[in-house]
Amino acid sequence: MASVYRKGGRSWLRFKGADGRWPGAPAKARTKPAARLEALERERFGRQQREGLAPSADNMRRTFGELMDLWHERYGSRLRSQTIKLSVDKHLRPALGKLLLGGAAAALPALLNSKIGELSPSTLNHLRAYCHRLYAVASMRSVGWWMAPNPVNRLELPKFKEAKRKRGTVAAEDVPRVLAALTPEWRPLFATAFFLGLRRGELLALQKEDIDLREWTVTVRRSGQADVTKGGDDGTVPIPEPLRPYVDAAIKLSPSKWVFPAADGTQRAPDTNLKAVLRRAFGRAGIVEGYEHRCRKPGCGHVQRANDSGNRRCANDGRALWIRPLPKKGIVFHSLRHTTATLLARAKVHPSVAQKILRHANIETTLAIYTHVDGIEDMRAAVAKLDFGPLEERAPAPVVPLRKNATFATNLLPAASSPKDEAPDRPENVRKIRGLRWSGRLDLNQRPLAPQASALPGCATPRHCGLAGWGNCEGAGEGCGKYHPPRAPSTRTRQCQNPIERSVFPYRRAPSPASDTRSL
Repeated sequence: MASVYRKGGRSWLRFKGADGRWPGAPAKARTKPAARLEALERERFGRQQREGLAPSADNMRRTFGELMDLWHERYGSRLRSQTIKLSVDKHLRPALGKLLLGGAAAALPALLNSKIGELSPSTLNHLRAYCHRLYAVASMRSVGWWMAPNPVNRLELPKFKEAKRKRGTVAAEDVPRVLAALTPEWRPLFATAFFLGLRRGELLALQKEDIDLREWTVTVRRSGQADVTKGGDDGTVPIPEPLRPYVDAAIKLSPSKWVFPAADGTQRAPDTNLKAVLRRAFGRAGIVEGYEHRCRKPGCGHVQRANDSGNRRCANDGRALWIRPLPKKGIVFHSLRHTTATLLARAKVHPSVAQKILRHANIETTLAIYTHVDGIEDMRAAVAKLDFGPLEERAPAPVVPLRKNATFATNLLPAASSPKDEAPDRPENVRKIRGLRWSGRLDLNQRPLAPQASALPGCATPRHCGLAGWGNCEGAGEGCGKYHPPRAPSTRTRQCQNPIERSVFPYRRAPSPASDTRSL
């Protein structure tokens, strides 16, 4: 068991280390109880190192650059593309390569946040995912370089928000124009991409033995320099009738085993810039957003953008301007695969069949990512198919005239009349309803009574008797002239008999005409 002893005027620790030995080490604590706790902690850490629950002393000194080399040696060499290796060597290794794993984990969030304006959110998320994989490999029992939880998580380093990107597609009527604008060298390759939706690496790795001219099928077995495709499985797709002349011509013109080889017969490089070839074809086909007219005189810099390709001259020196078409934005070579999925959906092809043609592992990928049928024209064509049969009333409803003796609000409501199609009330119910109309009970939705006019200063309401004929005064004639206190308002209420607007008002006697002529 760990112990503490004094030596040379200071405390020393004795504990069982990771190698099973009992070394002595000076204590960092100043008091004996604190030194005893330090010895127990070191002994516990040594036991964890022996059991593989904590990194060893050598592994604790591993740097981030060594972890990158380990990952590339085990897994990076099997990648079809080395783009990620070039990216991390440029953005991560200079700043984090010489730091220990703990220091690199602490410095990673600040490093990625400092590159927000320099790199796109997608690239930053790729670098974040790469670091997450590195620490996952370091946490493996066979490696043992990192025993703590993965520091690249959503709490300490959340993902960067990416703008929703919609891949552009080519319209069906523009496909013949694009193929006609391509040179004979590239036309079979792009025609195969339009009809079958093959990826760039699968097209460049296509061999003659993969094509069955008797059954007119293509078996996709490899991609780029790898012997497997992206999905890992071989897929066989049929060759449609319009594509067969292009495939037959490509096989006859190829001097090697490759269907779409380079000029010398070898396989084309994986980084062949097919996007530039496609954009030039778009410019020649006139599928552009406009034209840029630029002066090529050194130091002039005159640029003019127009919708037509007419000849123009520089406003500074009168030279003819160089015309450059501006192709449709968002169109890359991979957009042809999205075009195939979209045209199949518009042709009412079943989604599972489109999934097999595109060789997706999940049908959600085909529907949610590659199929773009959410445009306004697609929705207009969809709602135009709704048919409810012959409708009797297709004209708008007639204009209902305003009801007289009613408020503006009641004119907005339907009239209180029973439709002809509805059955009238039974005779025994009519008497009950009429009794409710003349009921003397208080309404549940009472309105506050207005203040009595006789209680207001300067009111012209007569306070002298004017109750002739009412039976409430001993006098006779038009009035006795005596003063009577104001009559208390009755609490008895009744409802208005107008079916359109029913309100509650106090039940009062109507004043006599003589009372209107008398005043204080």
